[in-house]
Amino acid sequence: MIKAREVILTIILSICLNGLIIGQSPYALIGTHKQASGPSGWTKDASLAEKMQRIMETWAMDDEFSGTVLISNNGKIIYKGSFGLADRSFDMNNSIFSKYRIGHIAFHFTQYAIIQWLLKDKINLADNIDQYIPELNANHFRHVTIRDLLTFQSGLNEDLEGLISIKDTHTLDELMQVINNEPRISSPGTQFSFGWTSYVILAKLVEVLSNDSYQNYVQRNVIDPLELTNTGFASNQRIIKNLAKPYVSIFGNKVNAPQVNYSTFGPLSAMYSTIGDLYQFHRAISSLMRTNDSIVKEVMDIRTYGINQGELSKSINSGQGIQTFDLLDMNGWFGGYSSLLTFLTDKNAMIIVLSNTFRASEIYDIRRRFVRILFDLPIGLPLPKTKNKLWRLLEHHGVESAVEYYKVLFEQGIASLPIRDEFMFLCREMRKQQRFDKALKVSKLFASLDKSWVAFRELGETYRLMGEKALAKENFIKALKLQPDNFNWKKSMEEYLFQN
Repeated sequence: MIKAREVILTIILSICLNGLIIGQSPYALIGTHKQASGPSGWTKDASLAEKMQRIMETWAMDDEFSGTVLISNNGKIIYKGSFGLADRSFDMNNSIFSKYRIGHIAFHFTQYAIIQWLLKDKINLADNIDQYIPELNANHFRHVTIRDLLTFQSGLNEDLEGLISIKDTHTLDELMQVINNEPRISSPGTQFSFGWTSYVILAKLVEVLSNDSYQNYVQRNVIDPLELTNTGFASNQRIIKNLAKPYVSIFGNKVNAPQVNYSTFGPLSAMYSTIGDLYQFHRAISSLMRTNDSIVKEVMDIRTYGINQGELSKSINSGQGIQTFDLLDMNGWFGGYSSLLTFLTDKNAMIIVLSNTFRASEIYDIRRRFVRILFDLPIGLPLPKTKNKLWRLLEHHGVESAVEYYKVLFEQGIASLPIRDEFMFLCREMRKQQRFDKALKVSKLFASLDKSWVAFRELGETYRLMGEKALAKENFIKALKLQPDNFNWKKSMEEYLFQN
């Protein structure tokens, strides 16, 4: 019976994607990935704004996208639009005035503050951090420079979430004490590891230099002068007006995102902002670049990429190199909100996507379409509807049906569907619901398909919670061999192996 369903599903999906049922297909608005001239129904004279609106209309079908989008080109806003609900309890729509929670944006405000001190010649990127914060443990922080901290190459354990309770409130000094007691993992400047530790130290540096609290300094010297009137620190507000409430999508249903403590990481905890304020903030960065190009590029980690079918690639294989930096907040994994700002300097373009429902994989897909339009490349098929269909198949018809569905999509050119992301999220959701038999089946298939350290870690974690110590150890060892330098997960797996 299942095989018959799969055959029928494959036939129907193939017909829809090839345009034979144009009136019913969500992809009819976009066309196929082979259409270099643009989606079906568009004329050559269609404006960038019209093309972008069509892409977002497709994404917003059946409540697939909830958030706000802004695109600028050559210093002018060419498209902005809001979709979906900000608050489902009151049926309140998102708008350009909606405020979104954006966790890692505090990192960029920290970078901006550091640029201000660099331009005053009060610090140098090559300075050792213990020169300014002498109470730091000399054995751990010797030769760790400000540049190392800014670029996440300090060699320190960046995984603060593994060292503190993320449900508790912490002050900056309490976090510094935790960091000070942790040994270094690698030599400074040799390995990249993303996390909170480096920017907690940089926030402390801002306090030392300004003789003021980090949040006060950012408010008075960044937020206020740039007139970012709808931006602030979530930990300072009991009620945030016009806040887009975060949700997560579980098997196609939008449910309230888990509550998080906005004071867990001290002054660097989640901020909120509107799309207009973020646009203004990054215009200020762009303005700084015109007069302080090398400093701003290095501090903001602006890199040169190539453009290949809308993807940003480290390999400049198209001969079309552009400088870009991304602000990405992936709290959408479990916090129900996600954001992406891409700044394409050579195009003088910005792509800003804020969402109170999405995860990073889907926002990347939207970004890919917009980059293709800006560089006059084939548009390609978008991702909507595939995620919820995949989840429904996994839940009701088994993992094999979901894999067959994914294969059909892949053959049709929709290679952007991130099977790793979906299977990893499903494994975790099944474990959270204590449905371990289902979690084990999904984890096993995930490992057989992906064969990555992520897949083996998920399988090991499933076995760990089931009490299967030998099998948990076996898969954790496989994960560590494939990715020995992933600091954020390495410690917990090694501790389990040591204890068992």
